[in-house]
Amino acid sequence: VWQERPGREQAMLRGAIWAVIVTVITHDLLRGPLFQRNVKRFHFLVWPVWRRYHHRRVCAAKRRFLTALARRKLPDLTTDRLRAAGQLFERWPEANLRALVRAMRPTICLRGGVVYRQGDPSDSMYVLVSGTVHWMTRKPMDKSSLVEKSKSAVEKSKSQAYDLCILKGTITGRPHSLKYFGEFGAFIGEARRGAMHCVTPCLLWTLTRECFSFHLRRLPPAVFDEIRAGFEENMKEVYWLQPTDLLLSPLFRGFTVDTLQTIVRQMKPSLEKPGEMVMREGVDCGAMFFVGRGRVALVSSKPRDPSQAPSSAVVWEQGEIPAGHTVVDVVSSGSHFGERSCLFIEAPSLSAVTLTTVQLWRLPKMVLMDHLLGDPESLLRVRREVNARDALTLPKPELSALARCGLPFSGLPASVQDALHSRCFGPEIHEATTLLVAANQAVACFYLVLDGIAEEEGAQGGSSG
Repeated sequence: VWQERPGREQAMLRGAIWAVIVTVITHDLLRGPLFQRNVKRFHFLVWPVWRRYHHRRVCAAKRRFLTALARRKLPDLTTDRLRAAGQLFERWPEANLRALVRAMRPTICLRGGVVYRQGDPSDSMYVLVSGTVHWMTRKPMDKSSLVEKSKSAVEKSKSQAYDLCILKGTITGRPHSLKYFGEFGAFIGEARRGAMHCVTPCLLWTLTRECFSFHLRRLPPAVFDEIRAGFEENMKEVYWLQPTDLLLSPLFRGFTVDTLQTIVRQMKPSLEKPGEMVMREGVDCGAMFFVGRGRVALVSSKPRDPSQAPSSAVVWEQGEIPAGHTVVDVVSSGSHFGERSCLFIEAPSLSAVTLTTVQLWRLPKMVLMDHLLGDPESLLRVRREVNARDALTLPKPELSALARCGLPFSGLPASVQDALHSRCFGPEIHEATTLLVAANQAVACFYLVLDGIAEEEGAQGGSSG
């Protein structure tokens, strides 16, 4: 090749020389930035991760040491002292309270330490034997005021932790007067609403949320209902539903803020443990429910279309669903159910079963109707929207039901019946006294009655589904 093309070797050598020159120059130019980038990676990634890892190891070792020390310092916790701590343990049977005491673990928190922070998971409740703790919540920052402040003032306010916190209360425990806290969060399993800071060295007994829930389930029903009523009062004072939460529902669209505030004040709180049936199919409960926290499954005892089966996220919870029921939907925080039985004269078509510990707000039917009847146009609009929404969840009738209808489908081939069943049927819900077909007018469609009674005017009987 070289003999045939003598200039090819020179071109290849020239290209190799220029490649070396470019590589050397590029390496020299990028050496500084690459070094700086590696330094930044170390300072902003490697060092914080290692420091956090080291800090967590130190904290774990400190907790083990303080727990071992607490076993010597803490006096024995007796059932009489725990029963005198407050209303929570006042009516517990002696055997249940003794088992609860055996499940508690001692711990020590030093002065300036934090028992838990705002936003942490509620994994424990605490019994304070001695010491003082402050209950503090973070103060919401006003962004408009921050804009007006100078940069130095903003940095100064960020550096001071107590400038961004509000002191909500102080809890002081003594050996002869125990105090407990964190029980409400451990009961409902929500994040902490505030932080607990130790003002003095504190001696504590700790009970995990799993143990607390286990011993609550073993209580007699009367005692558990009394404890739940106390939690409901606490929920009424701290976790009031806001009028803005109601605006998310089309049911209250167009209401004034004062009207929504009045409705919120007339709601009643309710706490339900997992597996409770708060609404039964066919039984009028006389109220609708708002879910504050938790998950509720809406189930039906009637067979459903296989295409409307629950999603895979709900399948694992089927063990808590009553036998013979099918999950239609699962509602969570910010949702509501049971409004249809309030708007129409009919019993609920679904049952509601709690999947977790649930905070519910109960709105009586009379309260809702009093506000809706003040504006009849709003009542009619809400009814139309509820009918259109519920029509989408109607179970489609089976193909065999078409053959039982009589003349409209008698003699049709199976392929035609299948096409009508899959393509032409659409769900509708009509209220009582609604005119479906007018006399002496062309019929645009025919109806297959799934549930209810449709009657001809002047006829002796009606068609029922």
